[in-house]
Amino acid sequence: MTEYKFVTVAGWVTNRGLERKMDGKLASLASEGWVVREMSWGVSGFFVATLFIVLERNADA
Repeated sequence: MTEYKFVTVAGWVTNRGLERKMDGKLASLASEGWVVREMSWGVSGFFVATLFIVLERNADA
């Protein structure tokens, strides 16, 4: 059976702030067997963006 998880990551779009937060979050989830199925983003304020990430993993593994 496949499990799904929805996470959000918000951060500053300057100085790679959002990219660093996303990398850390995805590395942590990947160690638990989660893989990215879909990713989108939205602007939530002045120089702030939010990533919306759908993850999946095989629960039978």
